[in-house]
Amino acid sequence: MKTPLFWMIWLVTAVLLTTCNARLYTPIPTAEEPPRAAVLAHLRYLRGELEQGAGPEMQRLFPEGYFFTHVLYGLTWVDLALQEPAHQPTALAEARWALAKLDTPAGYAPFPAHLEPPYGMFYNAWRAYLLTGILLLHPEGEWNTAEIGRYRAECAALAQAIADSPTPFLPSYTNQAWPVDTFPALVALRGHAQLLGDAQYEPLIAEWLAAVQTHLDPALGLVPHRTEATTGAMLDGARATSQTLMLRWWLELDPETAVAHYATFRQQFVTTRVGIPGVLEFPPTRNGRGDIDSGPLLAGVSLSATAVMWGTARVYGDEALMVPLGQAGEALGWPLGWGGERWYGFGLLPWGMRSRCGHRWPRRGLRPCPLATMG
Repeated sequence: MKTPLFWMIWLVTAVLLTTCNARLYTPIPTAEEPPRAAVLAHLRYLRGELEQGAGPEMQRLFPEGYFFTHVLYGLTWVDLALQEPAHQPTALAEARWALAKLDTPAGYAPFPAHLEPPYGMFYNAWRAYLLTGILLLHPEGEWNTAEIGRYRAECAALAQAIADSPTPFLPSYTNQAWPVDTFPALVALRGHAQLLGDAQYEPLIAEWLAAVQTHLDPALGLVPHRTEATTGAMLDGARATSQTLMLRWWLELDPETAVAHYATFRQQFVTTRVGIPGVLEFPPTRNGRGDIDSGPLLAGVSLSATAVMWGTARVYGDEALMVPLGQAGEALGWPLGWGGERWYGFGLLPWGMRSRCGHRWPRRGLRPCPLATMG
């Protein structure tokens, strides 16, 4: 005879399976549609989490946790306001709040101060990228004097460091360089021409793009995941957690090359597991294990890279991939919410902030945060 516990377990399992299957058919907005109300609801939830210590909590989980959580929060507000201008005042306040958090000891403490630029490329490139987004929220010529002065100074420092470097990929830690960390710096420099009408950094950008082409993973023709800090020699071949981000910036810097790289990456890394789309951390020809960059892998699939790929596919207009990825995220991420808030993964971590980001920055050609779920 079946006990009440049996029937309770059966009922819960049935509800979970039914809900999961229903969410696989969740309507996913096209690449041209603005963000949905869920983005705003999740941002409200994230602000509350950040005020209650989510930054230090994420810092305990990975080396840039505090910095990354705040910078992505600010960038998502920028993206939302550029798509829905009614949110511009709030977005400006929130993005500036996030930027101020990056300037605190908690923001820069994990990074070596002796690097050039000080605290390394990861810290400086993402910070300049967020500042670029803040400037984009203003009508042309109506910028805050202090912010535009800071932007010019940070661009000059980044440009000098890139020009002086023997390799296109500058270190983020002592003797450690990840190519993906340099990309947002170049987008910030490109913004100098598109925001201010000053093309002084365009020759440097062209030189940098040419140098990158001489430092590709020879087996795949993609940018390596990790390189030697002084020569740019490949230490770790192309991997999904960095490619899904780099591809977003490629489209702003060099669209023709970006489309070619996207096609190669999609062919080599996108797969399905039990009918659910996912992104392999390593190409099928290579073996590898999950690490601090990728997080845990499930049958070779990186959950973080898969989430980032949703936004990347959106920017490239690849709805054949974007739609099933978005539906899988709704099914497996278990978004919940009430009282004007929305969170993923039962709220166990402040994740999901980037899952809806994937629009192009419409003004003066720039694009937004290359982001996806933090989980």
